[in-house]
Amino acid sequence: MESFELGDRVRVKSGDHADFAGEIKGINQAKSLLKVGRTALNPRPAEGLFVLETVVAKFSEVEKLPPA
Repeated sequence: MESFELGDRVRVKSGDHADFAGEIKGINQAKSLLKVGRTALNPRPAEGLFVLETVVAKFSEVEKLPPA
């Protein structure tokens, strides 16, 4: 099984959020879950130009990407 660390770049390869790519922001080892986040343009710029989008995915649903 692949090991993950905070800050690793990953892409969700299956499940509800397939093709979502970002950085690991949280790890739940007991439940084999990762919180993956990325910065995106805010659709409501009056609230700020960027927003952090996050998804939760199982370890088995993601693959590591090479460092940026």
